Formats: sequence, C-alpha cells, structure tokens
Amino acid sequence: MSYCEDTDVRQILTGVGTDVMGTEAVASHINRADAIIDTKLGARFNVPFETVPPIVKTISADIASFYVMRTLYTAESQNKSDWTLDLYNHANRVLDKMSTGELPLLDASGNTLSVRAEEVKSTTQPYTPIFDMGKEIDWRVDPDLISDIESEK
Repeated sequence: MSYCEDTDVRQILTGVGTDVMGTEAVASHINRADAIIDTKLGARFNVPFETVPPIVKTISADIASFYVMRTLYTAESQNKSDWTLDLYNHANRVLDKMSTGELPLLDASGNTLSVRAEEVKSTTQPYTPIFDMGKEIDWRVDPDLISDIESEK
C-alpha cells in the first residue's frame, strides 16, 4: 500500500495529466518517496505504516511530486523547478525532525504515535558481561567467550 495516490501528486502538479506522465511512472515515484519515508522513520517507528498518518501522506505526495518534476524537466532541459525542490527539502526536514523525536508523528485523530520498542542486540549475550558490578579491577572477560573465539580461529 502506498502512502499517497496518483491523484494526490497530480493535485500538487496541476499541469501534469496522464498525457504528460502515465500512472505507472507516477507510481514509481510514489514508491521512491515511500522508501525514503520508511528509511528515515524506520529507526523510530514501525514501518510501513498500516494506517497512514496524514503528514506521511502529504510528505509522500510532496517527495513524489519533486521526482515527477525532476524527471520531466531533466528530460526536456537543464532547467530546475525551485518550488518542487522546496517541497522536497521541507519534507526531508520534517522527516528528520520526526525521526529524532523533535517533532511528534500524529495519527488522523491527533494522537501521537508510539515509538517502537528498542531492542538491544548483542553477539555476546550468552556470556557473562565484561562490565559487571563491582570494582573495575575485578572486571574479566568470560573464559567461555575467550575459548570460543580461540576455537573459531
């Protein structure tokens, strides 16, 4: 499921009808926008979103619009469209702020979405921790870890 639809992008780009760019091409730009969103927000939230928050829909349409216009302008000439670049830059600033927690991510009802639970992963989980309680001088590497490392060489 995409975060926005073809019609959302075409509402921003009123002059870009299906005669200028087909729905499949716009859909590929929407997929690209959604991948950027998932990458930026994936460290903090469970993505892809099952229910799309309104700001995510807007950001997806803005980023996809930038890529549509970049494709059209690059194909025609070296001109650039500053307003679509502004859409792209603004969308990325908002994503960055949401990914750091500086800006909340709200659902359609205005409720803050919960951050996904952090999971600490360790490759030495079955061994006694090196930095254990007690005095630093008493900290030791688990002998089983040392022998397992030696046997892997």
